[in-house]
Amino acid sequence: MNISTIINDCEIVVRGRPRCTRYQGVIFSSTDSICHRCLLVLTGTSTQTSDVSYFINSALQRGGDVAAVERFIGGPLSFFVRPAIERPATLNHFVESLYKNFGITDLDVVAHSYAAQEVVRVFDGHPATSFPRIGTITLINPSGFGNTRGFFAHCLRFVFLFILRDYYHNRRKLKSYEGTDEVLKGDCRRVMVGLRTLLIKTIANPIRTIKEVADIVTCDLRPAARRLVLREGRRLLVFLSRRDTLVSADKTRDFFHHALPSVPCIDLPGNHLDPVLREACIQVVVNTIRKEGA
Repeated sequence: MNISTIINDCEIVVRGRPRCTRYQGVIFSSTDSICHRCLLVLTGTSTQTSDVSYFINSALQRGGDVAAVERFIGGPLSFFVRPAIERPATLNHFVESLYKNFGITDLDVVAHSYAAQEVVRVFDGHPATSFPRIGTITLINPSGFGNTRGFFAHCLRFVFLFILRDYYHNRRKLKSYEGTDEVLKGDCRRVMVGLRTLLIKTIANPIRTIKEVADIVTCDLRPAARRLVLREGRRLLVFLSRRDTLVSADKTRDFFHHALPSVPCIDLPGNHLDPVLREACIQVVVNTIRKEGA
């Protein structure tokens, strides 16, 4: 596997003043040369490319290249961070770089959790001629569809229902799998590591976390999603975890069922992180994306 890493500087405007933000773009190629078709994987709150490496490797094994945007989490006092502005700006910059500098002409986009907000913001109303051809935009347990409560309620759900409860649940399952299927034990271990890592990175930069959560609970993607599908003809695909304790799968499903019934909503077992960490869920997600994008 070949890995190409690009450090890019992207200019954003905050309160009328230009400011430079830095991010890292990564391309994973399963061959000696980069293909014209690529899968772009975008991670959620306080999550980096290394945290979804198992998902990326699974996608590479099924053919094609994978790209990702690696954002620098920063220190505990990053007062000037603006995730609602920076994340869409860096995504826009990287996509244009894939097209202009690497010759990628076909792109499928996968956005997990909070990444859905930057994806919809970038593609909503943006001329398609300035991008590679976008096949499928896949949203996995997305926020922004009326599926979160207020700021403090979301924080409490994150700590107690998502991190602590799901960690305890997977630890119990791991003990029950002793002497049985190694795949299931590997799933539990990856989820437990993912939960620990997410909690540590969330605490490591409280300023960024506060601003990201504020954006999550106030952003409404529903009007933009309607425009993407009905006016611009974008192909959306949505995966929802049945036992998601962080964002409401029921509210997301209800929106697409009533407002955009042409968009497939596929149910998956498990909690919020399972679609990018658990083997059976990853198989369903990647195989469906390959099939839809063919």
